[in-house]
Amino acid sequence: MSDDYLDIPMADLLAEPEIVTIIDGLRLGQRAPACPLLVVAPVHDQFIDIADVDGQVDRYLDAGAHVQYLRDRLSEHITLMPLSTPTALEWLTDRIARRPLPPPGIKTVWSTAASLNGIRGLLNMALVAAKVVLGRRLTPRSWSPPPADTRDRRPAA
Repeated sequence: MSDDYLDIPMADLLAEPEIVTIIDGLRLGQRAPACPLLVVAPVHDQFIDIADVDGQVDRYLDAGAHVQYLRDRLSEHITLMPLSTPTALEWLTDRIARRPLPPPGIKTVWSTAASLNGIRGLLNMALVAAKVVLGRRLTPRSWSPPPADTRDRRPAA
């Protein structure tokens, strides 16, 4: 790393107690996350050893975190991202809608894309991609943006 833009050497900056505390707090596995997690990983990942992911999930579960871990047997690192997108979006939609969490745990499946929701999600993604390529509208014709908020947001004096 270059020290060109710093008043002190980078090594000294990184040794500051405040910086050490911040970096230590960001390290994965130091504490259980307070929010629920969805972890999706390919069993045959060519970049990340599945044993490392399994170990991290086990540590989080042992620490009381709510983790849903989905292990995919057929995908690999690159293909899992698009194939698991419908699953991840459905999980996020449920969290935003405050639907009850499914029980935490570990599940190994042949493919995340092979479920009914996965297939439906992939077909929807293909439809959106086709509309983009063809220059078609993505929103219904009746859609209109919400009215602009014209309220004064300055704090009252």
